[in-house]
Amino acid sequence: MTPRPSNILDQREIQRRGGRCAEAPVSCLVWDLIKELGIAWPAVLDVTYGVGGFWVAGKPELLIGSDVKVWQWKVVPDVFILSPSWAVHKVIKKLGLESRIDLVVIDPPWSSYTHRGRSYYTYAYGSDRDILMGGLRTARSIGAKYVLIHYREVLIPEGWELIKKVKFIYVSRYLKNNNINTSPNTTWFYTLTPKRP
Repeated sequence: MTPRPSNILDQREIQRRGGRCAEAPVSCLVWDLIKELGIAWPAVLDVTYGVGGFWVAGKPELLIGSDVKVWQWKVVPDVFILSPSWAVHKVIKKLGLESRIDLVVIDPPWSSYTHRGRSYYTYAYGSDRDILMGGLRTARSIGAKYVLIHYREVLIPEGWELIKKVKFIYVSRYLKNNNINTSPNTTWFYTLTPKRP
């Protein structure tokens, strides 16, 4: 698969569509990327589910959420598994769901939860990169066709192939915390697929 060119997308461009995209532009961007993969009614495993904000503009046919704690959800998943990104594949396999998963979603936290000066997640569950790599190991373990990642940089580990990347420019509430991004007010959304031998 030949990688498509990188896009730069401003949050306000999505919000101009109106409706749910006005209030949940990130969710609309996630759905745009899913549509580009050609998945009509996806079965999704979101290994960093959080509050489920990626799914406000629409819910997949099967939505499995996983995280290290239960948050106050905006969207209730069909199944929730209390597990870190690198271990959830064991439960997915026990439930016999691995063949159903089209897409694994990874949005590792890189924010300001602190514990004596260290990130809460780093202290308790590993660094954001550990969570990202754990999600990729889970995707490979269950045989997922695609992975969608939201991260501060584009990382393409060995054995994975880039499909598309979008540099996303945040505005509004995100201006209050530039520390979460590698450059002011931008992050990356990108899709990967396992390389074929």
